[in-house]
Amino acid sequence: MHDTPSRWSEVRALATARCGDCGWYHGTWPLLRALGLGSSPHDHVAAYARGLEGLAPRRVLVTGAADPAMLEVVIAVVGDVVEEVILVDRCATPLALGQAWAQRAGVALRTVQRDARTLHDLGPVDAVVTHAFLGYFDAPGRRDLLAAWAGALRPGGRVVTVNRLRPGAPDHPVRASEAETEALVARVVAGAREAGLDVVAAAAAARAWAERMVTWPLQSAAALEAQLVAVGLEPALTVREGVSPSAAPGTGARASVVEVVAVRP
Repeated sequence: MHDTPSRWSEVRALATARCGDCGWYHGTWPLLRALGLGSSPHDHVAAYARGLEGLAPRRVLVTGAADPAMLEVVIAVVGDVVEEVILVDRCATPLALGQAWAQRAGVALRTVQRDARTLHDLGPVDAVVTHAFLGYFDAPGRRDLLAAWAGALRPGGRVVTVNRLRPGAPDHPVRASEAETEALVARVVAGAREAGLDVVAAAAAARAWAERMVTWPLQSAAALEAQLVAVGLEPALTVREGVSPSAAPGTGARASVVEVVAVRP
């Protein structure tokens, strides 16, 4: 696991200094990850290996990354051929974390602070890779994101991503219920106490996360497939059942995930 409880205060201080309104997110995420409450690209390494198999990407674009985990997976899977990784995020905190990791790992990383729907000058790339990113966008924003991914790819390039599915979820943003909030706070407090962390601070961080976190559910693989086709990509989607440790609102113990590979013709 990339994050450890001892790193929480370090990243929280970085988020306080560099984040805008997203400090509650980036300052809490490493705590959730360290306590096993946040889904990670490491949980789906096999999916990324399958998605990138045979491509030998030299330029890889990562859009959205709360920590360096997605970068770690990219390098673990195709690091022997990658010449440049581009990391795009609208906040300086994950970019700083990614850059620090890249320097330690000896990876050529370019960081770009902007909205992930603005990629027109960053291509062509061989692959666009993300994890659990689609739920941060409403329907129009998601269409814009998919179009930006398609536009950044070279012919033959691929989008490879993994995202949770929520069949039957509403068409509006989902927030944690009061019961879900209290359950998350209780789990964080127990984990923080065991790890010797500041329990009061951990409880406050978990509560702020649960109260502010919003997810736009991805309801079906078929809907996503149609959206990918609409932006000119040729998708292949695989739905798998598995355990989800995600701290996102409404997440249960088990969840369906969709593994996406979409090719630009």
